[in-house]
Amino acid sequence: MVLRNLGRNMHSYRKSNGWSQETMAWKLKCAPSTLSGIETGKTCPSVKTFDKICVELEVNGVDYHELTMDENLEFQKVKEELILALNSKGKKTIEKKLEKFKKYMDHENEEHQKYVLLSDLVYMLKSGMDKEEFIKRIEELFPTNHGTEKSNMLTGIHFTKLEHFGIYLKANALLETGYLEKAQELYELLLNNGFNDNTDYYRKRCNSVSAGLAKLLIAKHDYMKAEKCIGYIFSKAIKNIDGRVFFQVMCLQQELFKEMGNTEGEKIINDFFEAAATMVNYFNKYYTITDQ
Repeated sequence: MVLRNLGRNMHSYRKSNGWSQETMAWKLKCAPSTLSGIETGKTCPSVKTFDKICVELEVNGVDYHELTMDENLEFQKVKEELILALNSKGKKTIEKKLEKFKKYMDHENEEHQKYVLLSDLVYMLKSGMDKEEFIKRIEELFPTNHGTEKSNMLTGIHFTKLEHFGIYLKANALLETGYLEKAQELYELLLNNGFNDNTDYYRKRCNSVSAGLAKLLIAKHDYMKAEKCIGYIFSKAIKNIDGRVFFQVMCLQQELFKEMGNTEGEKIINDFFEAAATMVNYFNKYYTITDQ
C-alpha cells in the first residue's frame, strides 16, 4: 500500500537521523500527531505536507493521487467492516468498529454521519429499543415512501451500500413486527435494484435479502414462491461453494417443510444436521489427538 510504504520510509528516515517526531514535524511544518498518523499509515498528508515530505526524503515518482486512492480503499474496508458488525455482531464489536470508523470519517460528510446514526440505532435496538420506534427512526434516515407508486415496482434506483443495508434492516424489523406486506415491498425493492453479482459484498447482501423474503413468504403461507426463493439461494450457495449460505438454506427448507406439514422432508434435514454434527465432533477429536 502506497500510504503505508510512505509512512514506513518516513519512520526509518527519522530514526536514522536520530530525530524525535516533534523535530520531524517542525521540519515539515505539521503537528506531531499528524506526523504520527502518517508514519503509521492512518493519516493521509495534505498536498502541501506531501510535497515537503518528498523534498525532505528526496522521493521522486510518487503521485499524490495514489495516496488518496490508498486512503479511500482503506476507508472502504473500514465501512464494510462496520456494516458486517451491525449485521451480526454484539455491541462491543459495534463499538470497536465504530470507533475505528470515526478515525477515518469526514465529520462534515452527510453519508458518514448516517453511518454513525445507523450504528447508534442498531446499538440501541440490541440494547432493547422498541422495534416500532426503530422502524420510525430508520425511515427518517432512509425514506422509502415513493408516493402512491409501490416501492417494489420501482427499478433503476441506485442505492449506496449504506442505504441498501439500512433499508434491509428496516425490512427485517417490519417482518419481525408482523408488517408483512410492507416488509415484502422493501425486500423486493432491494432485489430489483442495486445488485451486482460480480462483487462479493452484493452477493452476500443478495443472499441475506432473499433469505428474509423466503422467511416472509413462509409466514404468509405462500409456499410456492418460498420454494423458488430458497432454490435461488441454494443455487448461489452451490455455485460459490459457500457452506455458511448452504447451512442457511437448509434451515429455511426445514422451516418450510415444517409449515407445510412435510414430516418426511423435515426428518431428512434433521438427519443431515445430526450427521454433520457427528462428523464435526469426530474431526475435532481426531485432530486433537494427532496434534498431541
